[in-house]
Amino acid sequence: MPLDGDKILSEYPVSWSKEYFGASFVKLIEMTGGRAVSISEDLKGRKLRTMLRKVNGVLIPGGDGDLADSGYSRISKAATEYSREQAKKGIPYPVLGICRGSQMIMQLLSEEEILRPSDSSNITLPLMFTKEARKSQLFGKAPKDLIRVLKEKALTFNAHVYSALYENFKKHPELTKQFRILTTNYDRRGIEFISTYEDKFAPIFGLQWHPEKSLFMHNPSLAIDHSTFAVTAAQYIANFFMGLARQNPNQFKTRKDEEKYLLYKNSAVYVGNITETPYEQVYLFPLYSEKFADRNIETDKKGNKKKKHKIPL
Repeated sequence: MPLDGDKILSEYPVSWSKEYFGASFVKLIEMTGGRAVSISEDLKGRKLRTMLRKVNGVLIPGGDGDLADSGYSRISKAATEYSREQAKKGIPYPVLGICRGSQMIMQLLSEEEILRPSDSSNITLPLMFTKEARKSQLFGKAPKDLIRVLKEKALTFNAHVYSALYENFKKHPELTKQFRILTTNYDRRGIEFISTYEDKFAPIFGLQWHPEKSLFMHNPSLAIDHSTFAVTAAQYIANFFMGLARQNPNQFKTRKDEEKYLLYKNSAVYVGNITETPYEQVYLFPLYSEKFADRNIETDKKGNKKKKHKIPL
């Protein structure tokens, strides 16, 4: 995703003209024994399809991803379509969308804009489970004590200003046929939004809340719960996702090919000291999106284009 936000761009200039994602999403995979690779937003068509066939699942992170026309939406569409294709063959290929990622998965199946403004940023909430959650993929076999504390305690951290509203969801048959709503929540104004859902026919899951932040984010200005209960709930999500990924047979053809993409060779950048940042660390990559290529270009009076400043790579 292109890195936006005046604070991080002004306080950490090296981030100009970079793609990014939060390192906490990578840690969520690694803490359960998995390894992470990045899927670059410049991948399209056959190259993107080839990459999806090498990995065992996809985590679509939260952030500033464009839901309409971007590499973020293109990769999300390809990943969910591939997961559904594999599900028809009886092969698990999990896709987990967190926050913006969950919105992206649902928006892909609707021609209308499904998101509405909500007052749900920087708030921790207990989950309101639906009847369908009892027999769901995600929570159907979860420990009863875990479900109980998720119901009773405000453990799930929310950081969104737009939501998929439950009432609006029910008006879209293309969505109700495809997705099972597992939990909802009310924002500060009493508006009910969807907080957890899953695909009815494939291992595709959407969390509007952030399990990774209870584990890896410690900004004191954020209302994140770091209790044993919140940590256990986050670990359950990570273990569930990776449990499905381990059942998938995909692999890189050679160790050398695999090493080209593993994130071990990239260093996460500390940004926890930047004002109001939602991350402790981020991974930065060269910006590929043509849509944002001119963000570092200015035009003089004669119409000539030039770089505003040198971009450290």
